Amino acid sequence: MRRRVEQTASLDERLADHLRQIEERVKNLPPGLERVEALKKAEKLRHAVAVYNYFLSNELKPPG
Repeated sequence: MRRRVEQTASLDERLADHLRQIEERVKNLPPGLERVEALKKAEKLRHAVAVYNYFLSNELKPPG
């Protein structure tokens, strides 16, 4: 049986918060592989926030 966790923040808020944390971490990282990986993760989070916001927007119309 799977345990469910009730979230106190919306997905959008959690993604944005995680993105802020990654961006702060990147500021303190020296150039190198770890920084590149953190930048890639930040970019993926930016895309996730954009897609999430698009799905909730009025721009999304049903097919047909």
